[in-house]
Amino acid sequence: MATELTGEQWNSVIDDLAKFGISSFCLTGGEPSMHPDFVSIVKHMCEATYFNYCTLSACGVGASMITNGDSDVFTAEFCEYLASQGCQVSISLLDDQITAGDLERTLCTAARMVKAGVSVTGNVTLCGANINLVSSSVQKGMNVGIKHFMIMRPMPVGRGKTRQGLRFISMDAATIRSILQHLRDMVCSVDGGTITLGCTTPQCIVDTPDVEDLVIGSECGCGTQTICVDPAGLLRPCTTSAVIGGTVDDVAAALASPEFGEFRSAIGANRPAKCNSCKHKEQCSSGCPAGWVVRSDGTVCDHLVAAELENDEAAGVCTYEADK
Repeated sequence: MATELTGEQWNSVIDDLAKFGISSFCLTGGEPSMHPDFVSIVKHMCEATYFNYCTLSACGVGASMITNGDSDVFTAEFCEYLASQGCQVSISLLDDQITAGDLERTLCTAARMVKAGVSVTGNVTLCGANINLVSSSVQKGMNVGIKHFMIMRPMPVGRGKTRQGLRFISMDAATIRSILQHLRDMVCSVDGGTITLGCTTPQCIVDTPDVEDLVIGSECGCGTQTICVDPAGLLRPCTTSAVIGGTVDDVAAALASPEFGEFRSAIGANRPAKCNSCKHKEQCSSGCPAGWVVRSDGTVCDHLVAAELENDEAAGVCTYEADK
């Protein structure tokens, strides 16, 4: 098993990537706040600079994190620090029945962040196990002052492919649109409220007038616009990808590696045929790019897309895989 990076090593990684020209960083996981040096890593990230070759000057990096907020590290003082540095936080609002976590403590953390002036987005994953709980999760987030929400779908790899409750259940596009319309009406009833659909959900699924106010995330940039440094210092296209291009010891070599090249090529080559004629082709990832290259035979394994987008009788319809 690979050894996880220490706080000092993570700080060095941040500095090295910033020197390489990386202009924004996001701490995610798993759960990043479980790292024993989490606070010091966050502060180092927030205060890092990169060289902007357009302006020929040093600039502060963009800092953000994705967390469940279920940690004692998020004190009022730390939240005020995050606000002062402009660190954006996406906080997961999954019900206790799904995560066995402490949603109330998560909500307390969110309230503390909102009070401190942190830019907070409530992150809610829509899956079979919480289809009847997602509205409640969003409402609880709104009750503590969150105005911006991101609705995600489970990734078709890792736990999202195998864990009971996180796998997809039968739910057609009309059901998805109905849920999203309800959430849109809830969130947008508040002044300044916004709701965004995660970029790995095919855009054709919600391309209807009844959810026209829903912001759709842009094409996923994994392996092309973004890279992931995993806990052991290995470079991957994203957190859900099994592809390894190299290590942080040589970022340039990792980005130019055959593994990354094959991944980038496969993203376009393995799209469902129906996606090639779709009007959203240039802005849509056709599902989760990490899912396109898991199978060695080159077949599509993102079942959210593959199940229905190849079926002419169900164009634009999403069918979730039933739990066994």
